Amino acid sequence: MVTVTALTALRRGKVGLHLDGSFVCALHPDMAAQLHPGDQLEEDRLQELQQSSQLLFAKNQALRLLSIRPYACQELYQKLSANWGEHAAAATVSRMLELGYLDDREFAGRYARELARKGRARDRILRELMAKGVDRELAEEVLEEEPQDLEAAAANVVLKKYRNSLQDEKGLRRIQNALARLGYPYEVIRTVLRNLREDEDYYDEA
Repeated sequence: MVTVTALTALRRGKVGLHLDGSFVCALHPDMAAQLHPGDQLEEDRLQELQQSSQLLFAKNQALRLLSIRPYACQELYQKLSANWGEHAAAATVSRMLELGYLDDREFAGRYARELARKGRARDRILRELMAKGVDRELAEEVLEEEPQDLEAAAANVVLKKYRNSLQDEKGLRRIQNALARLGYPYEVIRTVLRNLREDEDYYDEA
């Protein structure tokens, strides 16, 4: 049994819990409101307050993050678990799914289209989706639903950013390296550069 000796205001709305004269942990205000200096706490009750606080903090963070941009389930889980532990993170992700705030298929489709607009090739998009926590099978399904014309996509990148480098050997190496970083296969890069060097309007005509 321990005694609550103080409840102090901390940053970001947290409340510091002091037991027997020593700081123990930060509580969510809703949990801290149930306590008063002089209260006696058993270990089970203390753990309950801490776990409930972590869950509330995790939910608040999840809602804040999701108000800024969409997240994949695993990506959100990793962020939350780093701050509030695996149990609170898992429970929060589950709740966000129930509320319809998380949808990995919708996230993957939206993110894949965004990356494609930025010039990424299919393989690079697949890697980036997986890095965000999207399951490989789901990521591949999403990419199959919107097939990418690799030559046309690569040509678009070249004409937007590197048109002035097409007739220069040093410029060509720069273009090759840039397209490789974006995930385009060597054969595609070679074909696109050959066609554009011969006729910059090649892909418009095609």
